[in-house]
Amino acid sequence: MPVCEICGEDVSEVKECKMCGVIFCQDCGDFERELCEDCIFEMENGGEDEEDFDIEDEENFFDEDEEDFFEDEDDEW
Repeated sequence: MPVCEICGEDVSEVKECKMCGVIFCQDCGDFERELCEDCIFEMENGGEDEEDFDIEDEENFFDEDEEDFFEDEDDEW
């Protein structure tokens, strides 16, 4: 039986959020829009627009400052 990653309940059906990829149940998101409650909250409060978000962009995103941090950290070792 699938488990919701938000509430932790065993449920009969889950969906994967198209914005963040979390697995959620019907109580923890909108099945029609395929959005978890956290992403719905973000969109309603000035976060990403549903149409402008591509999950592949998030997975491949790497902040340049973060990259510099890791390069500097490697130099110290």
